[in-house]
Amino acid sequence: MKTEIIKLVNIGDYKNVEVIEIPIKEGDIINAEDTLIVLESDKANMDIPSPIYGKVLKILIKEGDKVSPGDEIVEIENLKNDKVSTDDELIEIENLKNDKVSTDDEIVEIENLKNDKVSTDDEIIEIENLKNDKVSTDDEIIEIENLKNDKVSTGDENNFEIIIPINILEKYYNIFVMDILIKEDYEIKINDKIIILKSDNHLIYIISPYKGKIISIFIKKGEKIKGGELICNFKLNEKIFIYAGPAVRLLARELSINLISIKGSGPKGIILKEDIYNYKKKFTIDFQQFGEIEEKPMNSILKIGSENLYKNWINIPHVTQFDDADITELEKFRKLIQLELNNDVKITLLHFIIKACSILLKKFPQFNVSIDFKKKNLIWKKYINISIAVDTPNGLIVPVLKNVDKKSILEIAIEVNDLIKRTKNRKLKHQDIIGGCFSISSLGSIGGTAFTPIINSYEVAILGISKAQIKPIWYENNFKPRLILPLCLSYDHRALNGAESARFVSKLSQLLSDIRRLLF
Repeated sequence: MKTEIIKLVNIGDYKNVEVIEIPIKEGDIINAEDTLIVLESDKANMDIPSPIYGKVLKILIKEGDKVSPGDEIVEIENLKNDKVSTDDELIEIENLKNDKVSTDDEIVEIENLKNDKVSTDDEIIEIENLKNDKVSTDDEIIEIENLKNDKVSTGDENNFEIIIPINILEKYYNIFVMDILIKEDYEIKINDKIIILKSDNHLIYIISPYKGKIISIFIKKGEKIKGGELICNFKLNEKIFIYAGPAVRLLARELSINLISIKGSGPKGIILKEDIYNYKKKFTIDFQQFGEIEEKPMNSILKIGSENLYKNWINIPHVTQFDDADITELEKFRKLIQLELNNDVKITLLHFIIKACSILLKKFPQFNVSIDFKKKNLIWKKYINISIAVDTPNGLIVPVLKNVDKKSILEIAIEVNDLIKRTKNRKLKHQDIIGGCFSISSLGSIGGTAFTPIINSYEVAILGISKAQIKPIWYENNFKPRLILPLCLSYDHRALNGAESARFVSKLSQLLSDIRRLLF
């Protein structure tokens, strides 16, 4: 076995770059150019590819570590000379106790079997990656995984699971469990209805694929559905064997697919990875049936950003508080200051909002915390750094303005303008994108009346700003045209309650309506 220690290549004239993602795990088979780790670089992030094809033996770093060129990151078994094509077949071997292996025998796939004991009843379901290798009668087979009692994908005694279909969100929206039609110890038949789901405009019936007896129910009435949830497990009344190797079973679990639903295309019905992927394709919409399409890969910023946004939306209980601010006088003051500066520095409404938020984070320190779920603590921060969402051609990037409470509005304007320029030119440094306490997302230059901004992880609130509009407002005993700015504050309900958030956004409205309040 030839192993190689992969070291971080030269990635520029900087050191101690943070590892933000490790998409591989030990035991994975990876191709050359597959991503090993993702770093926060001067271009916001950087994928570090594998230089070889092989098997991941050991990952030598972890997420959050700081690495520099030359640091060891992963140990890989080089499989360059092991030829495995999509045409390779898996075999089933039974009753190996007294079998002899001759020097001319071919082993199709063998998976790491050293020192295991094999009885006459053991069945080998998947053997990995040694086609055309020659072995003698004294050679050790590396490892045989005991699959005697592992023919059934979800456990012993023919216990199986029923899962919400993985394609559910591709067809329906806002789905929840309307009713549960089964109970524990309940006997079900093929095509029996087991639960009823309700979406915006549809009732969805989930039926049983087999006949059996319900053991446990894991879903609850009223629960919101995302797809892939475990409904129940049950015991089949008839004995069914599923032949699939560990790697195939792991893939099925990761994709929330029941192997019981899949017919294997391998020898003697063995389920292959291709069968899993082909099954999943059945639940994917073929857009070509509607017309011409073009597929383009997501760039790394969009890929990581979309994953983070989805994770934050799913894991953080969002509530959004809406309010308006009368910025008529503030806008007059901003234009006056801009004239005095003679366009040397561009002053925008965003700069005043950033300053106002820094003042409020001192007045309402509960908005400047992070949640430590391991220790069940709130981490109260004594510094004020504000993250600013910047729209770029490559995706959304959120640089961080540091120590905002110690800066004047003019200093804020200079630094924010520089941050935005470097963000759009992909010239950010690692320190420019970490350490945020509170975020601001402004769509004022684009349009819209309101939206729900998504909270960044490790923060508990984010302020959204929509487009200001002239509206008739009752002012000084008469209706007058006033410039009104919509404010949208999303907060993490685990750390903040509605009253606190209403006070925060109401106070922000007061500060922006009367700029003199920023002095006190």
